[in-house]
Amino acid sequence: MARTTGYTGTVVARQVASGLFRRPGINPPEYVGREEGCYENLLEGLGQRNIGWTGSVAEF
Repeated sequence: MARTTGYTGTVVARQVASGLFRRPGINPPEYVGREEGCYENLLEGLGQRNIGWTGSVAEF
């Protein structure tokens, strides 16, 4: 669990440093996911560190 928390933090820090995520101030993770390209970049960064992700959408 510590790896996934740390890896996520470093990927988002790199997004801020590169200008991909530009919202000022303190932001919850939901704001990062709303920005175009950030979610895909996060999954790619985690994949490079051998952290896989699978998901599904269910209609209610």
